[in-house]
Amino acid sequence: MNDSDLALVLSGGGARAAYQVGFLRYLASRYPDLTPGILTGVSAGGIIAISLASREGSFRDSVAQLHELWLIELGESDARARAADIEAFLQSGSLSSFEASAGAR
Repeated sequence: MNDSDLALVLSGGGARAAYQVGFLRYLASRYPDLTPGILTGVSAGGIIAISLASREGSFRDSVAQLHELWLIELGESDARARAADIEAFLQSGSLSSFEASAGAR
């Protein structure tokens, strides 16, 4: 999905940023060809947006590199536990409306 009109807007907050990384991992795995045209954020979300925008390669590869940084920052066991919680939430079907609108593009 290469859509220059697609925007990711990431809010601030340290804990929220950890969840955003988990969501981005899910998004990148579910839509491997995703290329958001706009990345923006505030505070910690801005740092994530800059991190993604400044990397060469695919969005999926950029998210994987970002996730590795979070594993180092948070400590691997804590970060993996949070990622597992986020993945379980996402797999529960809570994103059906997002996925429906993304599929309509």
